[in-house]
Amino acid sequence: MSRSRVPGYREGLKVYQTFTCPWTESAWTSASLRMNCSVGGDQPFNHYYCIPNAERTHFVEFCYDRASMKTEKGNCWELGGIGYLNQVDCTNFVKGCPDYTYLSEQVYKRDIGSEPNQHLLNLEENKGNTNPTLKSQPVNVPERDIIPVNVKGHISHLYLSKTGDIWASNDRGKVGRIDPSGYDKRSIETFSTYSAHFTLATVDDEEGEHIYWVHNEKKFVKRDDKIYHETPTGNWAPISIFFSAEEKLFYVGIVKDDDAKITRYCTKWTEKDDIHKYKAGESIFRYPAYLVKNTNGDLCVSDNNKRVVVVDKNNKFRFIYPEHDHNGFAPYGISTDSKGCILIVDSSSSSIHIINQKGDFQRYIKMSEQLREPRGLCIDESGKCCVGTYGTILVYKYTSDDTQTTTTATTESENENSKITI
Repeated sequence: MSRSRVPGYREGLKVYQTFTCPWTESAWTSASLRMNCSVGGDQPFNHYYCIPNAERTHFVEFCYDRASMKTEKGNCWELGGIGYLNQVDCTNFVKGCPDYTYLSEQVYKRDIGSEPNQHLLNLEENKGNTNPTLKSQPVNVPERDIIPVNVKGHISHLYLSKTGDIWASNDRGKVGRIDPSGYDKRSIETFSTYSAHFTLATVDDEEGEHIYWVHNEKKFVKRDDKIYHETPTGNWAPISIFFSAEEKLFYVGIVKDDDAKITRYCTKWTEKDDIHKYKAGESIFRYPAYLVKNTNGDLCVSDNNKRVVVVDKNNKFRFIYPEHDHNGFAPYGISTDSKGCILIVDSSSSSIHIINQKGDFQRYIKMSEQLREPRGLCIDESGKCCVGTYGTILVYKYTSDDTQTTTTATTESENENSKITI
């Protein structure tokens, strides 16, 4: 097997480029022994991996120095950032997207046919959306794009700064306040995680604007890069955070095994309550990755298990969107506008779903299908919609006021003379 050492990854992780991967258990075991990786289930660390790099230009193999992780149904792995695993939605890949869960080091168990390497690296050639209404709409062209100089890779979370700049975070442990030209006005180095599940919340106080972020492996919430301000979350791993300025409360999404909940904290980090169970003890959430509050007090949650969950201001369950299972729906960034509409980035179809406060679908903003996994989302007061994708922040014109004129598209559910504003 031909391979060469790949520079640029974190210290202690030796990564090699390879032109093919082993796709049987015996071949996988042989590769593990060749690389001096752990073999078998007794040792949770140092298992052999052979997966695409973040740019998906070639395969890399390595012994991973972190614990095994469960791969969710409809997800695949890539080596992102400076050397941590990224779990990415693969429901629109050409072939090889698993419809079952498996441990991260057992990639060889995927049923990817006779040409696995071609299918893995040619991941998104089949990214056409099956929704006929969305397919009929023209692609919205962004007004401009912002290419961050230092915040590279998957731009997973976006927040508006009081300065008019944009806070952006990626999958490499970098958080930056980006100006319109892409330069950092301020940057924070956090800890990289395997799939960009550190997030941020902006808080204004007498000291100015601060960033709070979570680390799911070390299980704490931290302010800026200050060592003294850490809030542990016990056995629960924090994956998301949102600050409600109106309530002066932090909402932190946390997970443990197959359970999930959202814990509310006061500004002094005393625990207020949990949003957890409903009807016969069933958990409301499965993986609450993105959080936002709506104008009516609802908490809107982009759950990585292919759904959006909304609870009211009394922490009571309201609705799930979509109402029925929707294969291929991959919700990431979520935001709300001044009229209370909820906007959700659907990474699988490169579109933004817009629903009202009752959960009724309103319309789409269709983006180019060539975008690489759009994730982050924020909206400013002037009607600009910012979307974080791989290496770029795209700025679209958005308004919820149907009397304004922007790009228009016809939906199949309306007559041919009807228009919607997007």
